[in-house]
Amino acid sequence: MVLTQLLGRTRRPLIASLRRLNLLSSNVKVDFHQKKEGIMIMRMGSSLAFASKVLPTDAHLSRLLQAEIKFEFDNDPPDQVQVHREDIPFSVNDKPGEQWMVLQRKYGKEDIKLEVTMIDLGKVPAEYYPEQAGEDYTSCTITLAVTISKGEGAPVMVIGCTVYPNEIVTDSVSVAEEESSEPQIHQSPDFREMSGDLQIAFRGYLEERGINSNLASILYDLMLNKRKVEYLRWLQTVKDFIENQDEI
Repeated sequence: MVLTQLLGRTRRPLIASLRRLNLLSSNVKVDFHQKKEGIMIMRMGSSLAFASKVLPTDAHLSRLLQAEIKFEFDNDPPDQVQVHREDIPFSVNDKPGEQWMVLQRKYGKEDIKLEVTMIDLGKVPAEYYPEQAGEDYTSCTITLAVTISKGEGAPVMVIGCTVYPNEIVTDSVSVAEEESSEPQIHQSPDFREMSGDLQIAFRGYLEERGINSNLASILYDLMLNKRKVEYLRWLQTVKDFIENQDEI
């Protein structure tokens, strides 16, 4: 390692200054080589280097991250949520590190896939939260994409839903024709503007396939718990990165 300084003929002040600033370890041996025009070259062997230490800002951030992790575990720790096939007729495939999961099942000749994701939402209508005594509730909401296929090359139906603690509400219905290289998608108009009988019939269609209020309750618990798990995972990952001094 070579440091060049215009120091004239003085050597000791440089070494003392570096050590006073904790930039140079006390056991480092320094060799000086005089060059023309008063330029001094300082060389340190390959085994010698600047003294490394954790920066104060890094240590402060690490302490705050650890405090947040402890607070979450002490006040609102994640649960060990287990889902059994007798609870819902779907297999659950979690996606660690992601804010979504996949559920799948066979229903006759149909392959049904549910893709569940969670987004933050402001005020949720109180009608979906009866335990809130009529007040709108600030929470997250869960979106659900139901894909139903009836074999390779056949059209695919995609039903977009919103999951509440006690209900799954249909938002849209579309059918994708897969006979061409560019599938033609038949998108429904605003589902909420359809006739009440049609909306009830679609609800029955989903409930027949296990997409019902019981599933809504389980999905809501799963995703709320997943949000806790992923937040703690993020905190720990960032903390580990901050504290990793191997590359410094």
